[in-house]
Amino acid sequence: ARAGRQNKILHDAKYPQDYIVAYYKDAAEAIAKCIVDGLEDLRPLDAAIRNLEQRIPKNTGEQRRFAGNIDAIETFISIMDRIDLKGVVPRLGSHQASTLRMNGVEISVRPEVTLHGEKRSGEKIVGGMKLHFPKSFPLNSEAAEYISTGVQLYANDHLFTEGAASHKHCYVVDMASAQVYEGIQSIKQRTKDMGDTTLQIASIWPNI
Repeated sequence: ARAGRQNKILHDAKYPQDYIVAYYKDAAEAIAKCIVDGLEDLRPLDAAIRNLEQRIPKNTGEQRRFAGNIDAIETFISIMDRIDLKGVVPRLGSHQASTLRMNGVEISVRPEVTLHGEKRSGEKIVGGMKLHFPKSFPLNSEAAEYISTGVQLYANDHLFTEGAASHKHCYVVDMASAQVYEGIQSIKQRTKDMGDTTLQIASIWPNI
């Protein structure tokens, strides 16, 4: 993100507005349930679309939110066949998930879905899937790689009791660009970049 967008992200993080946090709640819940059901049952998605279509918006902002959620669900339906769970078992992620901590900065990863399986050797593995929605800020491959890195670090820190983090199972699904990004194998440099960025955030946070 450019400097102006970075400042806006940090301002919104320090002074969050409820309507922003919950903007894509309907779409996120329906999509996560579809994934947990093995990507075979479209009924939660269809039901969510019908529910949104039948709701009467109180204002223009709510009308846009309903339309945005419908669009996100329809986009997911168009790309869901690109998601290969590779034999793992999906579970709903926690709404109160623990955060990553770097240089005193808390990073909320909160994968909407966690993935659980095992290798042929019997070694247990874990991963996760992060959903991204805002149409105004579609992801590119570089941005998705950093999010995938965050999911891997989250799995290492908070899912280690259930298995080793598997980069192949740390997905990012972006409804804005209609892309499914698989996990990346090498996260060393990206983790360092995240560490450097959190140092900058920590230094300017008190002045936001």
